[in-house]
Amino acid sequence: MTEPVSVSLIWFGTGWQESGRDAVRNAITSLNPSPYEDPEVPTLGDWWDVIRQYKDSSNSPVTDRVDVGVECFFTGPHDFRSSG
Repeated sequence: MTEPVSVSLIWFGTGWQESGRDAVRNAITSLNPSPYEDPEVPTLGDWWDVIRQYKDSSNSPVTDRVDVGVECFFTGPHDFRSSG
């Protein structure tokens, strides 16, 4: 995982409000370093800082880029839409 990572999302069902989808997207993008972090508020980025300390077999550091990729919506066996 030394290259930027793109996380694709599959939204199951029709109950996902935009605010809920935004919360999941924000959690994923919070893995990236931010110059505006409040040291009193832990984030997923703080956890990812631990992961960044690891190196692969060629001694390359783990990527510091994790982004939301394609998003797909699945509401039933005959409806599978994608966006992004």
